[in-house]
Amino acid sequence: EPAPGGRLLAELLHFRLDPGHAWIGATAAALELPPQTRLVGVMRADETQLPAGAGALREGDGLLFVAPESE
Repeated sequence: EPAPGGRLLAELLHFRLDPGHAWIGATAAALELPPQTRLVGVMRADETQLPAGAGALREGDGLLFVAPESE
């Protein structure tokens, strides 16, 4: 829902997949994320890829999310 003035307040979040994380081997489409949270990039081997082109997530991948601003 837009904030007063018509702006949508959001945060950019970074998360790294540590060894053994449940998302390793999953595709971006298979992730169950909170409402209005979107995976927007996968950082791998000094490159940032769009989630659809990244294939299966790997240990050490950095995931970039856009989410509603926390209160």
